[in-house]
Amino acid sequence: MNSNKQRILAAILDDLYHGDMYDMMSSILNHFQDCNGLEHMCALESQMDGNYNNELQRKWLENFSAIWEMAEDAECGATPTRPISPKKEQRK
Repeated sequence: MNSNKQRILAAILDDLYHGDMYDMMSSILNHFQDCNGLEHMCALESQMDGNYNNELQRKWLENFSAIWEMAEDAECGATPTRPISPKKEQRK
């Protein structure tokens, strides 16, 4: 593993270990953006501004944003704002 990947992985694991979920998620987003040559901005802004190169990256950003929203909802004790997709319900 090259030193840049090791540094990124170490930062993500450090954030996870110290319990700062938002820092960990930000590290994951930054890593995704670095690996795909994208400008650093929040996932929602990336979707709105077209900061992605293909449909797969757009979908990744959409899913990441949904997870971020669920984390915020859970932290506030609110009911999740996004429904579970029908495909995931069928897997149970």
